[in-house]
Amino acid sequence: MKPSVQMTWLLIANCLTGRRMIAFYHTFSPKQGEVPVRIVTWMIAAIAAFGVQVTLSAANASTLYVQTTPAGAQSYFSPANTLTFDAVAPGVYSSLTQGVLTFTSDTGALHVDGAYIGQYNNFGVNSVHSCYCNDSFSKLFFNFSQPLQGFGFFWGASDSQWTLTAYDAAHNVLDSFLLPITHASNAGDFVGIFGSGIVSATLSGPSSDYVFVDNVTFGTHYIGPGSTVPEPAAWALMVAGFGLVGSALRRRAGLGNVVA
Repeated sequence: MKPSVQMTWLLIANCLTGRRMIAFYHTFSPKQGEVPVRIVTWMIAAIAAFGVQVTLSAANASTLYVQTTPAGAQSYFSPANTLTFDAVAPGVYSSLTQGVLTFTSDTGALHVDGAYIGQYNNFGVNSVHSCYCNDSFSKLFFNFSQPLQGFGFFWGASDSQWTLTAYDAAHNVLDSFLLPITHASNAGDFVGIFGSGIVSATLSGPSSDYVFVDNVTFGTHYIGPGSTVPEPAAWALMVAGFGLVGSALRRRAGLGNVVA
């Protein structure tokens, strides 16, 4: 959700355009204080164009990689929801639904048990993992029943490169993340993606790699590292503020009969 360079240049252009509009107003306005229809149309078009740029930029997402604890991961989301798999009976599942999240895999097999708990960033009783077996997955699918602003999970034992990709409701890619290779790390490696409108994600890598996913944490609001970028609503307020400033400048220029 970072403001794009294109958005920044458009904002500068709008400021410069505002000065030209004041001059245009004083040159062609038939009466003092009367705004021609052409100027009103121009203003509406400029604001609408800026709004489109904000919407497009807001669709972007960002990635997250920190070393933390389960409690620390929960502090990144509001309200925080964590799926621990601890209440799931050990076994192999074709799909697994916990709350708003449904897991599936490309092989139709999800292994859930307590293997290596306390190691490889595994907490509690159970975790989801691949294996050295014929049905080990190379792609894990996350499907959320409601749009989220961010999600993440503890990632363990990877010896190869895996990719995490998040999608919106139209299956447009919001962001893609090459996950860290964690090997035997047990330092609380937490990875994820945050951005508006996340409804699904994929985790892809080699099926020969034995990896763990535990404590999937998510929320409708992301408040963790990197969340200080203004939201679309904040951009809209800023645009409205520029409009008010432009209006005040026009009134002041009109009263002083000065052409900018």
